[in-house]
Amino acid sequence: MVPTQLLNRITGNDGARREGGEEARRGRERRRRPSAQDRLDRLSRSVLVGTFVAVIAVGFGVVSSVSSQLEVARVTGDLRPAVVAAQEIAAGATISSDMVAVVDVPASYLSAGAVADPAAYVGRTASVSIPANAQISPSMVASEENASSLAAKIAAGYVAATVDVSSDTGLSTLLKCGDMVEVYATQGNGDAVYQVASGVTVLALDGYLSGPAGGESYSTVTLQVEESQAEDIAVARASGEVSLVLNPLSASR
Repeated sequence: MVPTQLLNRITGNDGARREGGEEARRGRERRRRPSAQDRLDRLSRSVLVGTFVAVIAVGFGVVSSVSSQLEVARVTGDLRPAVVAAQEIAAGATISSDMVAVVDVPASYLSAGAVADPAAYVGRTASVSIPANAQISPSMVASEENASSLAAKIAAGYVAATVDVSSDTGLSTLLKCGDMVEVYATQGNGDAVYQVASGVTVLALDGYLSGPAGGESYSTVTLQVEESQAEDIAVARASGEVSLVLNPLSASR
């Protein structure tokens, strides 16, 4: 019997098989190796994607830049002078000229009631602690309208005197801080009534510098008076009863 390998050589089958195997190998390599056109298409797609991403990034940067410029223009477009604390100011401290400064502040950030003149606060008492660089507003300093203590509420040249009152002699619950009253004294059984002080301002009701809650009663009224009037009130309290008469609103202002 002729061996199979020898028979294949004789008949040429062995060469055909080799040629078929070689052709199959080249076909696989062609499938694995992209053509020049494939590589060109892939490169084009990569370039297009990169260009698109770059355009989006640039567009976002332009929008962000424009938005930032608009915000800066909005904030800095209208500047107003305002008084600020040049240093930390403790509550109760008397404000001096070196404690304050004037700076330009965007109008949208200006505090309510802010002023541009430091003289409005120099010599006044800080009613709260004021941080350095903070805008100073009227509510931060003591005044007759916004006093943190009775002493801060008394106008220069005056003193405070307190009188005991009842619902009859003190106008019941009707008085308010800032009202202006007349002070009368009654001696004996009412045989002698005379005026002790005229046109004096109510500073406090009991211990309230701005008055108790509406409708609440009070038993003492503190008045802003001259020193001579304070002496007359003290004599009247010792010798009789003191009563108050309310002036019209126009007289209180």
